[in-house]
Amino acid sequence: PLQHNIGEPMFRVYNDGPRTAQIVSRPLTSMFMIVTYVRLVSFPALSAAEGSVGIVQLRSLAVDGQRPRPKRWKQILGIKRPGSGHEHPANYDPFRWPLALETDPFRFTSQPSGAPSTNPTASPTKRPTPGPTPAPTSSTSSPTTYRWIPDEWQERETNGLPDFSYSGYQFGDREPPSIGRKNSELPWERNVVRDYGATPDDEKDDTNAFRAALADGGRIFVPRGRYIVSGQLIIDKSGTVLGGPDGENPPELFFPRSLSVTNPVKMTSTAGGKTTSPYSWGGGLIEFQGGSKRVGFAQIIVRDANPPGTLELESIPSELEVGSTVTIFLRGDGSLVKAAYDGDPGDFSRLQLPVRITMVRRILSVDHTKKTVVISGGSLPIRLRQEWLPTLQVMENKFQEAGLQNLQITFPRTSYRGHHTEVGFNAIVVSGTNNWVRNVAVHNADSGIFCYGYGNTMLNITLTSSRRSEVYNGLVGHHGITLGGRNNVLNGFNIDARFFHDITVSNFVNGNVASNGRATDLAIDHHRRGPFNNLFTNIDAGRGSRLFYSGGGQDLGKHAGTANVYWSIQADRYLFPPSAEEFGATGSWFVAIESEVRSVPNNMRSWSSRSDFSDPMHPADLYKAQRAERGIM
Repeated sequence: PLQHNIGEPMFRVYNDGPRTAQIVSRPLTSMFMIVTYVRLVSFPALSAAEGSVGIVQLRSLAVDGQRPRPKRWKQILGIKRPGSGHEHPANYDPFRWPLALETDPFRFTSQPSGAPSTNPTASPTKRPTPGPTPAPTSSTSSPTTYRWIPDEWQERETNGLPDFSYSGYQFGDREPPSIGRKNSELPWERNVVRDYGATPDDEKDDTNAFRAALADGGRIFVPRGRYIVSGQLIIDKSGTVLGGPDGENPPELFFPRSLSVTNPVKMTSTAGGKTTSPYSWGGGLIEFQGGSKRVGFAQIIVRDANPPGTLELESIPSELEVGSTVTIFLRGDGSLVKAAYDGDPGDFSRLQLPVRITMVRRILSVDHTKKTVVISGGSLPIRLRQEWLPTLQVMENKFQEAGLQNLQITFPRTSYRGHHTEVGFNAIVVSGTNNWVRNVAVHNADSGIFCYGYGNTMLNITLTSSRRSEVYNGLVGHHGITLGGRNNVLNGFNIDARFFHDITVSNFVNGNVASNGRATDLAIDHHRRGPFNNLFTNIDAGRGSRLFYSGGGQDLGKHAGTANVYWSIQADRYLFPPSAEEFGATGSWFVAIESEVRSVPNNMRSWSSRSDFSDPMHPADLYKAQRAERGIM
């Protein structure tokens, strides 16, 4: 794991003698840190004063006086990935030191601002967390004047910054409805207690009452209290909403049994061959079931001369009109994989070919004479080729306007035994389109929410846990929230627990947004297979020790595809760019990242950092700003 760093200035060194030092390395995968004592064979002169700090260029490496073979470095240095059998050294602390990435290999200084304390047990100091970003004002109104407006925002008309304003419920035109509020046009229609016999707080099973209510559909009110639900609940009718009253103390649905008990399935295996349950990465005890139907299609004729966002078709389908939901469907071999990574996919030898990529758009205008259409979002993030048989498909939304709101979903306080041991204490699966989850808290889950389909929105989601962890680093679950579809939005989240993957994107998903959230120690998991053109904005990453920690099987491409945007992200410590060699993100934007790194890594389209988040900036929430440009407040 260190081989790629030999000869590169990638380490911050803490002097422990004239030739021995403690180093902190930013490893290839960005999934963990290596903290160990090594002997530096070639070590430029460095002051022996306690706490002196310098940056050195490693030309060779020795451990215990011997230079190990590269394939044994991992064993000797005691690296432990989640689920592996290797043990860390006794003094290993993955959160003791911040990651380090320096560009000048022979610049020596005394302990700089932002470097770790010379006290090895010292914890990083949290900088002040800014309050809500005020509305823009003119430069003459001083105290709330923005001191920094990123170039990427000022020059967005020419620099190709992706447009995410059409993501979410009803293409971002408005927020999902809130059912049952005073003077609401959508009052509750049924009551699970009054009409179906559920009884709160009696510790008796209410599963049948909830199932009967959902079978009838409509807007179903759940009064406050605790309900026992011992089986899976299915929402499969458009317009079905299950929820409680606004305010504190929402109704609690307690699920005492996992999916492995309520819905037994055949075991499967991971990409690495480990036997596990399919519920390790899917399924929910509340599950939306439904989708969309293709009702028309036309082949796209690729012409470079067409303006951005304009597609020429062989013919205009009769079902196509302004406002139609369409998908751009591509099917291709390795050339399509490379395009999703902007030409830098890494090893994808185990990826099943051909791959299929789908992007969702709205039709803004139709020209029947020229046989062209203008689609939402401007230029596509992948430049089309005729060899991929690009097809425009007209979609009919068969399952929509379903929701969950104002609920607490709770599971038993079992011990968490580790990666791929999950039994299916999973809360919610969202599918279809124009569906939503609002003001929902999940406690003690294996996985929180899997959001598939397209155009769905999750608002104000909280994940907490009091489970006992049997994992070395205190993780309590597998997937927090998975953005597994297209153009889905997670807006407002609090992940007050540590999952292996707090937020996940994978499998060529695109157009998704995660905004206005915080986490204890956020891990934005890019699970290989080229997730591209997704947005992460206005986020507090908490401890900041594993922001780009990512999983996924080997040889399935790099973790992240092209045209992803990371905008205004801060943490308790300075953040560092992910590894281009393993993580990817070629052609992506990193803007307003709390960091001391100033130079732009070669793989990135943009890297702009801030070392001080105490001053306001505009816009902090890129999704909100782009919607505002469309007149949506």
